[in-house]
Amino acid sequence: MPLASAASTPAEACGSGFREIDHHDLPLGTVYLFYNGSDNCVVTWKNSYSGTPTIVSAGIQLADQPSTKVSDSGSDYKYYAGPVKISAGGKCIQWDGEAQKPGNVATIDNYWKSGSSHCG
Repeated sequence: MPLASAASTPAEACGSGFREIDHHDLPLGTVYLFYNGSDNCVVTWKNSYSGTPTIVSAGIQLADQPSTKVSDSGSDYKYYAGPVKISAGGKCIQWDGEAQKPGNVATIDNYWKSGSSHCG
């Protein structure tokens, strides 16, 4: 059985109909937030060490409700983490991501989490 091919852009990772509504730049990547009219989608895209296995993560949750968190993370991701999606109609969300250097040594400078945002 063939493996699914990797996305060539962050938007492609989320799928058809998603448009970028926000992003946050990290030292080694970018955390993207997309929306399609009903669902939010997060992808963390590596800008450095692309093709080299590193720790990368993407997460999203309803604001201040950690039990709703949907995340994707790994220590051997070569290009991006995600997509992770949540339906949040009428509610605020929090979204996060990280992109680390090779060697499985995580530093806080390469991680970011939003406050409560994108309500509605």
